[in-house]
Amino acid sequence: MWIRSSLAAALAASLCASPSFASITAGPGWLNAAVAAAPAGAFTGGMDRLPNGNLAIYDGSAIVEVAPSNGNVVQTLYVAPPVTFGSFVTVDPTGSYLLFGESSANSITKVPLNGGTPSLVATVQFNFSCSFLAPDVALVAHGDFSFNATKIVRLDVLTGATDLVADLLGPSGPVVVDAQGDVYYGSNTIQFPTPTIGAEDVLRFDAAQIASAIGPTFLTDADATVVVAGVTAPAGLAFDSEGDLFVSDSSLGTVTEYGPGGVVKSDLGNDVFASCGQIVAVGNGASPSQLGAFQPQDGGALYVLSTDFSTFNDLNVLTPKRPQLTSTPASPVPVGAFSVDLSEGPQFGTCFLFVALTTLPAEIPADFMGTPYFIGFNPGTLITTVTLPLDGNGALSIPAVNHGTPGTVVLQAACIGNLLEPAGTTPTYTLTLN
Repeated sequence: MWIRSSLAAALAASLCASPSFASITAGPGWLNAAVAAAPAGAFTGGMDRLPNGNLAIYDGSAIVEVAPSNGNVVQTLYVAPPVTFGSFVTVDPTGSYLLFGESSANSITKVPLNGGTPSLVATVQFNFSCSFLAPDVALVAHGDFSFNATKIVRLDVLTGATDLVADLLGPSGPVVVDAQGDVYYGSNTIQFPTPTIGAEDVLRFDAAQIASAIGPTFLTDADATVVVAGVTAPAGLAFDSEGDLFVSDSSLGTVTEYGPGGVVKSDLGNDVFASCGQIVAVGNGASPSQLGAFQPQDGGALYVLSTDFSTFNDLNVLTPKRPQLTSTPASPVPVGAFSVDLSEGPQFGTCFLFVALTTLPAEIPADFMGTPYFIGFNPGTLITTVTLPLDGNGALSIPAVNHGTPGTVVLQAACIGNLLEPAGTTPTYTLTLN
């Protein structure tokens, strides 16, 4: 029984600093599998998810269907006129067509997804972003010649008629409609190229307000509710099935998840060398899955276009990733000093390390404050539990010594954040001493 007492003592020992570094792209609890979205130097302008799970991306000259797994172009959906600066690509709720907005000729074009002929829907000055209220009814945010005012209009796709819904201050920003029909808009500033950090907001107009603005009346900034305060240059907005809001920032190069009350739930990534643009939250089915840091079993992904306007146009595929548990050297561990290492956990969080003799046939979920914690060790064979702090990289390293008595244990860690918020569990790690 040496292995029980020896490991328990080692796990309770003082920590060693771990030289673990988080990815410069993905934040804690996230994995980024980036692929090329368009040729270097191209001015991408718009992205949305197609019914088959691929993405429709304007690559600077055409709207192409792109496989997010490898960035391969499946087919060309629409070829734009020369020197066309794309604004948005938005697939309608039925999946039968997409709208392509561009700010060169200010046109909004309907592109059938069944191979039909594209057609002009409307001309909307400096159109910037689009989101559907219902089939054949969209909201379009657009600017004017002052570049310091934005109008959101209701667009009837069948007739091309527009109706002013909101008249807002500042250059155009992203607009999105949630599952309840509420409309969200990211305000922006005329300051360029260095906007004031944290000076902008994400605004909400509820569905009843939008309905009341149909006709001669319209909404203003004074009618809006601030749902997220302190953003800088929002470029893309997207929701997951839980109702969490994801915001990309074109100035800071960040992607952030906000929960109820505008509270930051996680920072998905930061690339100081890129401008982060359009984003799409997707799941395995037709609707977005719940997306949460450290929770890959939710099955969703967030797609983000990023560019430096010169050398790359990336499609970032951000998916949740669990913390990882291993040993140095890897199991089976030879005689001598070794360490048990946790990486990619929540920064300055806490780890509950479970040591057991066997695993379960399959992981079982245990609810903790609404977050699933997947348990893989067999609780009936639990030896001990040790509580340990994580460092600023979300890591820890626990020194131990293999004195030459062979044995095997199963390790698994459950993590919480520095504010005691739920995170998740590592997969189990079988540690064998030779």
